[in-house]
Amino acid sequence: MRGLLFSGRAPPQLCFIMRAALKHLKKDPVLAGILKQAGPFAMQYRDPTFDTLVRSIVSQQLSGRVASVIFGRLLAAVSKAHRPPGRHLIEEEHLPKCRLGEPDHGRRPQQSLSQLSSTRVCASGHACSSAELTPAAIMKLRIPRMRKLGLSAQKTLYIRELAKHTRKGTVVFETLPGMADADVIQHLTQVKGIGVWTAQIFLMFALRREDVLPVADLGIRSAMKKAWALPDLPKPPEMEQIAAAWRPYRSIASWYLWRYLDGPAEL
Repeated sequence: MRGLLFSGRAPPQLCFIMRAALKHLKKDPVLAGILKQAGPFAMQYRDPTFDTLVRSIVSQQLSGRVASVIFGRLLAAVSKAHRPPGRHLIEEEHLPKCRLGEPDHGRRPQQSLSQLSSTRVCASGHACSSAELTPAAIMKLRIPRMRKLGLSAQKTLYIRELAKHTRKGTVVFETLPGMADADVIQHLTQVKGIGVWTAQIFLMFALRREDVLPVADLGIRSAMKKAWALPDLPKPPEMEQIAAAWRPYRSIASWYLWRYLDGPAEL
């Protein structure tokens, strides 16, 4: 989903895409029941940048709440010196999300989703200087300091490896929007600690690709097992078979499967 506008309500472009997607996905009777149960579509997008991929590494094998706390500590560690006096960051859960089914009454000027996701809001109600979570900032943090933030030894290594690759130019975030899904996955997985799952989540939540099915995701597998009354967790071939009819909206279907388990994935 590219070039969407955000006004605090569902933008017209998103509504148009979602109407087509929901009409298509409801052809699957099992998925139609999940859509009805899950409620409005409310995926939260982020920019396809270095800090977003760092967030996804932090989130590996953690609940959303725990990952947010650790990532917040990391942001604070690199941005403390740059924060204006008397201003404090509001928790991201209080920022508005893109929702379907709520009409836009023109209460405020429309803003792009990419602008929204890069904006930090202060307790004063004004935009703060964004945290400088850059490769250089990461490399300035000593490993013991990163471990004290709650990062495991492996994740500390992975984040530093990503910083090194980005500084060397072997990972170039500016080129990703123009690349095919498979090429994005190949480009990102050259970094130690970034696997196919992390790259696919980046495709969905940062590059806003509509047709991604993260077959290694335990939540998606568990949702399929439950909804389709399967004897065991499905393996990738079976998942691909179930989801074949969802093309070209498998990302949206995946979001609803996460919601079905009452635990939507975020990046």
